[in-house]
Amino acid sequence: MRRAGTFPFVGSVTLIGLLASACATPVSVAGPKEQTPVERDPTSSGAGGTKPAEPVVPKLSARAQRLFDEAVAADAEAKKQKVPTDYNLLERKWQAVLQAEDVPEAHYNLGVIYERQRKPADARRSYERALSLKPTLKDAAVNLAVMMEGDGNTQAAIATYSDVLRKYPEDATSRTRLAALYPTAGCPA
Repeated sequence: MRRAGTFPFVGSVTLIGLLASACATPVSVAGPKEQTPVERDPTSSGAGGTKPAEPVVPKLSARAQRLFDEAVAADAEAKKQKVPTDYNLLERKWQAVLQAEDVPEAHYNLGVIYERQRKPADARRSYERALSLKPTLKDAAVNLAVMMEGDGNTQAAIATYSDVLRKYPEDATSRTRLAALYPTAGCPA
């Protein structure tokens, strides 16, 4: 989950420029944050604050909305009953949503499921597809950057976190992880 606190120096344009030009070195940073599938209405267009305006999203078909709601409910029910999550069941439910319609939040949720199943290539494809459909899906971008870190792709992770911070300057997770990458990227403090 997100941690309180900010690093004011991380948000500066100068630091982002330095980080973007940092030399690439393997990095070992803590794994992905605990993730919860998106539970909001996939038809909402988002708004407010410093967030960029979301593109207008067409209303989901009744079938796609029902399948989306069922997938969210299945995850919530497992948590409510405090039983181990059946990731295979959730994978099938999110894939059913995608068979009905190409919903970015469903791709994101499927990416989370694939990560938990230790299927990183599938998770990466799901996050990338979610971002291709909805570039402002912040959690997909952050999760993708965390995966890049884990793969030792420091430059790509830095670029992705920097992009998130350009769109969402208040994002503490991206600020913290970017700050952790700064010294490991071989840049002087």
